Amino acid sequence: MGFAAAAAAAAYRVVDRRDLGAGLVPPRPGRAEAAPALANPFALALRQQRGSIAGWGAGLALMGSFYGSLTGSIAESFANLPEDILALIGGSAANLVDGFLGLTGYTTAFLASCFAILSVRRLRGEEQSGRIEPVLATATSRAGWMAAGLSVTALGVVALLALAGVGTGLGAAASTGEPTRVPASVWAHLGYAPAVLGIAAIGAALFGLAPRAFDLVWVLVVYGYLVGSFGPILDLPDSAGVLSPLNHVRQMPLEPFAAGSFVALVVLTALVTAAGLAAFRKRDVVST
Repeated sequence: MGFAAAAAAAAYRVVDRRDLGAGLVPPRPGRAEAAPALANPFALALRQQRGSIAGWGAGLALMGSFYGSLTGSIAESFANLPEDILALIGGSAANLVDGFLGLTGYTTAFLASCFAILSVRRLRGEEQSGRIEPVLATATSRAGWMAAGLSVTALGVVALLALAGVGTGLGAAASTGEPTRVPASVWAHLGYAPAVLGIAAIGAALFGLAPRAFDLVWVLVVYGYLVGSFGPILDLPDSAGVLSPLNHVRQMPLEPFAAGSFVALVVLTALVTAAGLAAFRKRDVVST
């Protein structure tokens, strides 16, 4: 009771002394001029998103290492599962380890897609808040500003997939005693990069063409993940998940790498991104 009374008295005293809406410690004035590292839109976008990229990267790397550490005992633990469950992770007891790692990579790609959407969504937030207007009042073009933000998104996606692949590979290597699991895991995760970037490109196209409809991209991602994950159990046709870019990537190491779909996703991602950039150059900037 005594501590509570003292804390309440201290709180009332602090409220009397500080400015309304301010914190306990007064803010320090910023620099009169931006640092040279922030002299271009890409550097500014990277500065704004570096914390998010670091947090997502650490989380996915830890998640990957945890799931990777389970591979050593996966065959013995899951060998007697019902056939419906086995269908999710390889289809048979002989493919359990590769199937489990493939499903782990697919789930990681889905989470990286969530990061990509949130990263592109920042463009919409900058526009709605009006912070984009001072930037565009300089020599920075609309396409340059948007391309810088999308470049940071692409960099973040590749970094997240690589970190998750390293974490999963290290966990799997320690669990199975097979060092080759590390490069194989990194490659398997990076194989999803065009698909994840394709989802970001769809978000960019919606931002450029119909910004108020941007959140529709979530429907595509969640629906595609659910179909890709539980389609084997529900006996859904392959065409059910055709709209999701993630479902056009082979789940390595269970399935072999498909260069054709990889290149096709890269080309489609570039085209959709270009359409979004062109649309943003023509439409009005809308702030709330």
